[in-house]
Amino acid sequence: MSLKYKFSLIIVVTIFSILTVVCAVLVYRSITQLETDLKSRDVLISENLLPKLLDDLGDYYVYQYANYVSSVKKRLTEHPDLLSFRILNIDSQVIFETSEIETGKTAPSEPKVINDPAITQVIKTKETFQDVIVVNNERQIRIIAPYIDNFGTFRNLVEFRYSLREINEAITEIIISFILFLVTFTIIGVIMSIFFVNIITRPLIQLTTIAGKIAAGDLSQKANNNTQDEVGVLADAFNQMVTTLKQKIDQLHDEGIKLEASINSLSLGFIMVDRSHNILTINHTARQILCASPSSPLATVKDCTIQHIEDELKGVIDLKGYINLCFEKKKPIIINELKFENRFLKILITPIVTIGVIGAVILVDDITEAKVMERSKEEFFSIASHELRTPLTAIRGNTSMIQEFYSDKITDSELSDMIKDIHASSIRLIAIVNDFLDTSRLEMGKMEFRIEPFDIVKLAQDTIKEYMTTGSMKKLYLKIDPLPSSPIIVQGDKDKVKQVLINLVGNAIKFTDVGGITLQVIPDGQFIKVLVIDTGRGISPESQMLLFRKFQQAQDNILTRDTTKGTGLGLYISKLMMQGIGGKIKIESSTIGKGTTFSISIPLAIKSEATFINNQALTQAPASQTAPPSSQQPETSLQKPTQT
Repeated sequence: MSLKYKFSLIIVVTIFSILTVVCAVLVYRSITQLETDLKSRDVLISENLLPKLLDDLGDYYVYQYANYVSSVKKRLTEHPDLLSFRILNIDSQVIFETSEIETGKTAPSEPKVINDPAITQVIKTKETFQDVIVVNNERQIRIIAPYIDNFGTFRNLVEFRYSLREINEAITEIIISFILFLVTFTIIGVIMSIFFVNIITRPLIQLTTIAGKIAAGDLSQKANNNTQDEVGVLADAFNQMVTTLKQKIDQLHDEGIKLEASINSLSLGFIMVDRSHNILTINHTARQILCASPSSPLATVKDCTIQHIEDELKGVIDLKGYINLCFEKKKPIIINELKFENRFLKILITPIVTIGVIGAVILVDDITEAKVMERSKEEFFSIASHELRTPLTAIRGNTSMIQEFYSDKITDSELSDMIKDIHASSIRLIAIVNDFLDTSRLEMGKMEFRIEPFDIVKLAQDTIKEYMTTGSMKKLYLKIDPLPSSPIIVQGDKDKVKQVLINLVGNAIKFTDVGGITLQVIPDGQFIKVLVIDTGRGISPESQMLLFRKFQQAQDNILTRDTTKGTGLGLYISKLMMQGIGGKIKIESSTIGKGTTFSISIPLAIKSEATFINNQALTQAPASQTAPPSSQQPETSLQKPTQT
């Protein structure tokens, strides 16, 4: 329903309600007046007619009955509304009734008894009784009144009836007048409501029309304000709102253009989708990558929908599945190195979260060039390392031969020291080149691993033997404590595990000045764990975060590096090697000034014989070897390393 009709209805209902109240008041007053008239008539009959009839009864009834009938007839003429009456004694006997007037009787009739509860009630209570009866479809008022003479004696009672025809006609006239009055004022009310509603709703209808045009995009509309009332204030506020809205839309338009230009200038593909997988925003890069591939049946960047992208990536990745997973987890999802056509892509799906997840942003990065560059770098390291190792090996061999076979011919001590420096530097360079080669082969997956069972205890003993001279020079002890009484067979590449142990023991000796290095062999579920415990300088928590990373060394300042301590590849290579054999390497604990504990975990051998030997060795080993090494206090006594 429109506003105009609502106002009209309100005004009509209001006026109609007022008129109804007015008419009801008038009807009430008319009916009250009728009631007053009726009461007056009752009083008139009771106080005037009734005594006269009874007085005449005494004078004429017995001796001059015909004169009494004439007198009654005269009284009835004076009261035309009085239809009939009858006089009864206290025994409920009818003494006289008006029907005798019409029969022309000259003598009174024999009294007859009337069995009427109303008459009996009046005789008992001596109070007037009144009710309404219907005789021949005519409503009549019946009044039964007692007559008490001047001496207070109850002598007779009179029952008389008079017609309600005039009263009914008066009520009908009142109702007709009420209806005519109501219809007249209703018509006047409707006309007035239409007039006032037009005055009220005309500016509101104008505002509604202007609002519709503004909703359609026409912001040039203005509301006419010719009044200073509330509608005028509303029109002013509406015009101000339109002006502000136009400014905000212009600002949003400018910001949208800037945002669109920024998104399109990104080198990354940018896609924004809602909860229903509808694309809200997509930049040119994403269109080029996902919607215009050479094999695309559409090969267009215009009609780029999520379904089109799904068809492009069919068999490569379930993009909608990942988007739904992102909605469910409310966390970013990264898809690395996705091969699509002849390119490599990296996809990041991030949820847009407000009160809930309302959509997602998909970033698509073409990492093909970076992948090619990384592979070229790896190949460069590999080729360069191979090419460097050949001349370095020749330098090391020649300097070694000079020192061994021609030392007596070198008489100049400075020249001899130079040859020694060249030989030591060549050895160090060969070690660096070998690290580069190992790193390259491991990262490219070209390093071979010979998985076979071997005795880890014997391997640990062999590793310690290689560092006996170095440990003795620094007065450090090297030992396996406790030493298992039987071999412990593990499964892995023996040479690679030994290289890792050599790296860990070498690092421990390098950073330990007092005390020594202890190796422990303990069980760890389906693995055997080898602990390398030193009493050296320790590593700070900040530096521990740099361990096992490429070209990183454990030092406090990550922006500088100590070139005398190596390339920073030792632990990185060790981690890749342990992963290659299905093992693990980690730092167990480290305390500044007290020492560090590294561990490697190697899978147990599968063969039943090896398992039996392992169980026997671990059962016979002292119980102390199963305790975490970090809980033991490192030895600080200076003793010569024990030969094992």
